[in-house]
Amino acid sequence: MGFFENLAGFIVQPYKQTQKYLQDLQNSSSRSLSSFLFVIYGAIFCGIIFVFWVLYPERLYYPVPYINFHEYDFIELSTPIILFVVFLGGFLFVAAIYFVAVGLGNYIIMTLFSKKKMSKKGCREYLGVHGFSISPLLFLGIFTILWIYFFEKLYISYTFPPFIDFTVPTIIFFVILFIFLAWQWLMELRINQSFFETSVIRAIIPELVQMVLLWGFLASIPITVSLFGTY
Repeated sequence: MGFFENLAGFIVQPYKQTQKYLQDLQNSSSRSLSSFLFVIYGAIFCGIIFVFWVLYPERLYYPVPYINFHEYDFIELSTPIILFVVFLGGFLFVAAIYFVAVGLGNYIIMTLFSKKKMSKKGCREYLGVHGFSISPLLFLGIFTILWIYFFEKLYISYTFPPFIDFTVPTIIFFVILFIFLAWQWLMELRINQSFFETSVIRAIIPELVQMVLLWGFLASIPITVSLFGTY
C-alpha cells in the first residue's frame, strides 16, 4: 500500500486503516519510516506557517502611516536568527511536542487502560500510526494562511482570559479551529481504539487529557504575556 493510500485511509477511515497499516508493517519496515518522514514534512510546513503567522506585517491590514511603521517590534526583530527561532518553535511544536510527547503520552496512558504491554516495538509501531494523525494540523495550517491573508491575526483580550476578543471573525475562526481539533481528536480516538483493541470509552482517555492540557495552556497565556510587560 502506497504512502498516499495510507494517508487517505487514515483521513477517511482511521480505524480500518490502522489495522491495514499494522498488517503491512509486518512485511515491510519502511512503512514506519514513511510516517516519520511525513511528520518531518508536516513539522517543516507548520514551522513556515508559524513564521508567517508571527511576522506577517499588520500594515497590510491596518492603515498605519509609514512614519510609524518602524515602531512595530516584529519588523526590527525580523533578522535571520529570529526567523529561524520562530520557525524552530513551529517545527518543534509538531515534531517534539505533538508527535513525540503527545504520542508517547497516548501510548503510556493506553497501555495502562488496555491489555497490551508496554514495549519498544509497540511504542515504535504506535508512533508510526500516530504520525498520520497530524493531517488535520496540515489542513489547519492551510486554513490559517488563508485566514491571515484575508482577515487578520488574533489579539488576546485581557478582559475575559483565556478567551479572545469576541468579534464575529474571531468567533468564526475559533469555531473552525475547534472543528479541526475535534477531527484530530476523533482520528486519535479511532487509532487508539484499533491499535489497542479496546472500547471507545478507554480510547478517549488520552484525548480528555489533551483537552485539559489545552485549557491549561490557554489559561496560562495572560500570565505569559504579562511577563513581557504587555498585560
